[in-house]
Parts: sequence; structure tokens; C-alpha cells
Amino acid sequence: MGAMDTAFKVKTHNLYVGYANMVAYRRNQLSLAHPKFIPGKDPNDVVSNYDFP
Repeated sequence: MGAMDTAFKVKTHNLYVGYANMVAYRRNQLSLAHPKFIPGKDPNDVVSNYDFP
């Protein structure tokens, strides 16, 4: 994942699924106690200061 990938670029080029899969893979490689993540209620809930048109 590039540090300069903006929300606009990710959404415009449909990069979200690839990034999500990469994060899930890397998270599973960490020696964390289960659960390794806590799912939210709405998949659109993300922290961002960008409003996609």
C-alpha cells in the first residue's frame, strides 16, 4: 500500500479489496491474542477526512 494512496484513488481504482486482503493477511501473521480484530456494524465506517463525491 502506497503512503500516498488517497481515499479518492482507492475508491476510483477499486483498490479497497486488495488492501483489505493484504491487511487481513498481515494481521493474521501477528502474534496477537484472539480476536485479532473487532468487526464493526457498518462496513462503511472508516476514519477519514475525505468526502468521496
